[in-house]
Amino acid sequence: MPDPILYISRQEAEQLEGRFAQALSNPRDVPIIFQIWGIGGVGKTTLKNRLKQNHQKNADFVEVSFGVTPDILTAIDVMNQLYQQLPKTNILQKDLLGKQPFKELYQQYRETIHQLETQPSESKKAVDQAQIDAVKKLVGRGASAIASLTPGSPIPAPIAGQAAEAVIDYSTNILSVKDNLQELLQQHKATKKKRELQELMLNPLPKLTQAFVEELKQNKRPVILILDTYEKASQDIDFWLWQYLATELHQQRTCIKLILAGRHNLLKQEPWRKLQQDYNLISTYDLDRFDAEQTQAYLQQIGLTHERQVKKVFQITKGLPYYLNLIRNQRQQGETLDFFQFNEEIISLLLQGLNSTQKKVVQFVACCRSFDQPLVKFLINSQDNLDFDQAVAQNLNCFDWLKKLNFVESVQGSY
Repeated sequence: MPDPILYISRQEAEQLEGRFAQALSNPRDVPIIFQIWGIGGVGKTTLKNRLKQNHQKNADFVEVSFGVTPDILTAIDVMNQLYQQLPKTNILQKDLLGKQPFKELYQQYRETIHQLETQPSESKKAVDQAQIDAVKKLVGRGASAIASLTPGSPIPAPIAGQAAEAVIDYSTNILSVKDNLQELLQQHKATKKKRELQELMLNPLPKLTQAFVEELKQNKRPVILILDTYEKASQDIDFWLWQYLATELHQQRTCIKLILAGRHNLLKQEPWRKLQQDYNLISTYDLDRFDAEQTQAYLQQIGLTHERQVKKVFQITKGLPYYLNLIRNQRQQGETLDFFQFNEEIISLLLQGLNSTQKKVVQFVACCRSFDQPLVKFLINSQDNLDFDQAVAQNLNCFDWLKKLNFVESVQGSY
């Protein structure tokens, strides 16, 4: 049996545990969302698992991890995956007709999609490529993109920063897609003359989210939804979370809470900041690396007590819990400490989620003691295959993109 992960308490973690315990005692009070954020290897997953372990007797925890859990490409996939994990013995079945709102609506949605994919519309003899493409748009970005342009919804972030002409083109394109889908739904025997079903197929997120919350409310115990490695979630899923799920939970005052663990602070994004400003639904906890005292306490538990060695470990690892755990594993195997052995693993951890071009830019800049905009521009433009203005992200030059990385710090005007 593997040794348990060593746990060193931190102020932020203690605050989270205390606030979370209070939330379970008064589940209909805010906050609804608990966010744990920080750089890779700082202990987010360890803290999340500790919350599960300490409170599993009082609540049901269901979880997805973006980049790990398979088949969660859309918000609808996420809801279904979470729903499937819920202990069915804890469902109260309070509905007078014994209905399961989410299960039934989800099945209707999936069965209709299958019919649209495999059966031709009434005006055609066989399913053609145009119909296949229309259905793909329906189950992919189409539904969420259409939802993002419903009244009262902001234009999606990648679009908002573009020129007005681009916004108009985008909106026109989405409306054109919607017209094509409406035509298919009006002509297909599975959906023809079924107005409610057509509305569900065109804009499934609000209806399925409401049914999802309704069914989870029937659970005997509070339900905790965990979304891990949230930095890998798509923009469509992020849109669903703040636009639909968080709003629905707030309006219904349910005993459902969310734990989000990821590398970025939600409140740095305008939609989340506005949601917090209006409703105060979010409690955020920034996990940092261990300080010298915490590192010493960790090392003492694994038998490293020599003062000079402790100082050396702290200097090299900068108190990163993931790094310290690698050292612990190496000692348990009876091997001599070899810090260089871990370098590639730590680099891969910190650069996780970046594409090859982005990694290259970070590696160039990492050769400098610090950087500012003129230096980054010179470095990047000196490379034949890189462009300072558009190499790494849409609407962000390399300098502005680098500043936003969670392992970059601002110190006296430089980074």
